[in-house]
Amino acid sequence: MKKRLFWIQLTLLTSVDFAYCFLHGGFQVMWILNVVPHTSSMCHAFWWSADSLSFLSVIIEVHIAAGFFAACSQSRKLSIFLWRGLVLSVPLAFLCAWLVEKGQTYPAEDACFAKHRVWKAWGNCVISFVSTSVTLYVAAIAKTSRQPVAMRQRANLQGFSYVFNFAITYGVRAVYTLLPHPSDAFNEISLNLVLLNGAINVGTYVGWVLRTRRLYTEAVQSKNMHTIEQSIIDRYFNLELLDDDISQDAQRTTALAVAALQQHMLQVSRLEASASKLVGP
Repeated sequence: MKKRLFWIQLTLLTSVDFAYCFLHGGFQVMWILNVVPHTSSMCHAFWWSADSLSFLSVIIEVHIAAGFFAACSQSRKLSIFLWRGLVLSVPLAFLCAWLVEKGQTYPAEDACFAKHRVWKAWGNCVISFVSTSVTLYVAAIAKTSRQPVAMRQRANLQGFSYVFNFAITYGVRAVYTLLPHPSDAFNEISLNLVLLNGAINVGTYVGWVLRTRRLYTEAVQSKNMHTIEQSIIDRYFNLELLDDDISQDAQRTTALAVAALQQHMLQVSRLEASASKLVGP
């Protein structure tokens, strides 16, 4: 049986991101239309819910970074710990939201506002989570530094795409909250980036999933040796927990062996090309 941790992380992250988007937009519309009462308790409930969802999204992003580190370092113990500990992301997000908000909100005619100290505390928390995520991705890439070129290139590209998404959404918004006098334009841009976080993540993660599926399909249909080798290497970075440890170790060992063989054959080809140039026609 396979336990697809990455699929669980992706599904949960996507659900949380879109829930945050709908909550933020839907509540603002209901507030303007006077569908909900303009009271401090309602304002507090909205911001606590919004902050809980945003922190949950950020924590899952860190969880994905830890999963990528586990895949690159081939740590089965860490993978199992992440699988079992994913549920702890929910109470941790609630706790962070409670510590940040603590009633520092107030209603107005056109919107429900949070005091500047709330945004600053939120920004500091998000910056710490982003820094943790970046550290995990850097550590994951460092784990592949002595592996064949194909493994390093795969780790660099995938790690960069993940952390770039995180940085341009929540990272930009966190920077906005920490500025003493940010502009209204920066406020709108950073808020829209956070609201687009779900769509950006879905696009990136699904892109990697489709790439894996395309490689597998081409390997089965075309029987092309290069495609088969790329498919084997790709499986090295799939965070799947198999009940059979021997099968899992065999898959990873095979991926490393194939990547090393590709690098060796490339070096041989270059040496043959250099030798042919020296010999001449």
